[in-house]
Amino acid sequence: MHHVDARLARWILMIDDRVDGNHIDVTHEFLAVMIASGRSGVTDALHVLEGKRLIYSNRSLVTVRDRAALEEFAGPAYGPAERGLVHELAS
Repeated sequence: MHHVDARLARWILMIDDRVDGNHIDVTHEFLAVMIASGRSGVTDALHVLEGKRLIYSNRSLVTVRDRAALEEFAGPAYGPAERGLVHELAS
């Protein structure tokens, strides 16, 4: 339902919720499978997020630079359901 950029932002946020630190070891190909997009679409979306200085992406590594802005960018794609699950797991 959401544009590939927002779906990727959502997925990065969900991974970030579940890992220690802000570094995520993941390939473009794996991200493409997870967000139901082509690899080139993921590469383009990563470039958009990098251009907005929300993440840094390098070979098989994504680093979240500005989580709050990434959440804002994801908009309704990263909603209460995703946030609720994280808070529930933390309790």
